[in-house]
Amino acid sequence: MKMRNKQGNLNGIEIRRLKEKLGTKELPTAELELHGSKATLISPEGKGVKYISDMLNITRLYNAVA
Repeated sequence: MKMRNKQGNLNGIEIRRLKEKLGTKELPTAELELHGSKATLISPEGKGVKYISDMLNITRLYNAVA
Protein backbone atom coordinates (compact mmCIF):
# COMPACT_ATOMS: atom_id res chain seq x y z
CA MET A 1 0.00 0.00 0.00
CA LYS A 2 1.39 3.39 -0.98
CA MET A 3 0.93 6.54 1.07
CA ARG A 4 1.02 8.74 -2.04
CA ASN A 5 -0.27 8.39 -5.57
CA LYS A 6 1.74 9.05 -8.75
CA GLN A 7 0.96 12.78 -8.51
CA GLY A 8 2.39 12.90 -4.98
CA ASN A 9 -0.98 13.41 -3.28
CA LEU A 10 -1.80 11.55 -0.09
CA ASN A 11 -4.07 8.49 -0.48
CA GLY A 12 -7.33 10.18 0.58
CA ILE A 13 -5.69 11.42 3.80
CA GLU A 14 -6.14 14.99 4.97
CA ILE A 15 -3.89 16.24 7.78
CA ARG A 16 -6.13 18.43 9.95
CA ARG A 17 -3.50 19.64 12.40
CA LEU A 18 -0.33 18.65 14.18
CA LYS A 19 -0.84 18.42 17.92
CA GLU A 20 1.22 20.25 20.52
CA LYS A 21 2.33 17.74 23.12
CA LEU A 22 4.72 17.11 25.95
CA GLY A 23 7.35 14.41 25.79
CA THR A 24 8.51 12.94 22.51
CA LYS A 25 8.30 15.96 20.21
CA GLU A 26 10.48 14.12 17.68
CA LEU A 27 7.50 11.85 16.96
CA PRO A 28 4.73 14.11 15.61
CA THR A 29 1.09 13.36 16.36
CA ALA A 30 -1.66 14.59 14.07
CA GLU A 31 -5.41 14.48 13.54
CA LEU A 32 -6.20 12.85 10.20
CA GLU A 33 -9.36 12.62 8.11
CA LEU A 34 -9.69 9.65 5.80
CA HIS A 35 -11.68 10.22 2.60
CA GLY A 36 -12.03 6.96 0.66
CA SER A 37 -8.52 5.91 1.60
CA LYS A 38 -7.36 2.51 0.42
CA ALA A 39 -6.21 0.27 3.26
CA THR A 40 -5.10 -3.26 4.03
CA LEU A 41 -6.75 -5.26 6.81
CA ILE A 42 -4.02 -6.33 9.24
CA SER A 43 -6.12 -8.03 11.92
CA PRO A 44 -9.27 -10.12 11.94
CA GLU A 45 -12.33 -7.94 11.32
CA GLY A 46 -13.66 -6.56 14.60
CA LYS A 47 -10.38 -7.15 16.47
CA GLY A 48 -8.56 -3.95 15.49
CA VAL A 49 -8.81 -2.19 18.86
CA LYS A 50 -7.46 -5.26 20.68
CA TYR A 51 -4.52 -5.52 18.28
CA ILE A 52 -3.66 -1.81 18.40
CA SER A 53 -3.99 -1.77 22.22
CA ASP A 54 -1.47 -4.59 22.54
CA MET A 55 0.95 -2.75 20.26
CA LEU A 56 0.53 0.52 22.18
CA ASN A 57 1.27 -1.22 25.49
CA ILE A 58 4.50 -2.62 24.06
CA THR A 59 5.61 0.80 22.78
CA ARG A 60 4.75 2.44 26.13
CA LEU A 61 6.97 -0.05 27.94
CA TYR A 62 9.77 0.50 25.46
CA ASN A 63 9.56 4.28 25.83
CA ALA A 64 9.48 4.04 29.64
CA VAL A 65 12.85 2.28 29.77
CA ALA A 66 14.53 4.06 26.83
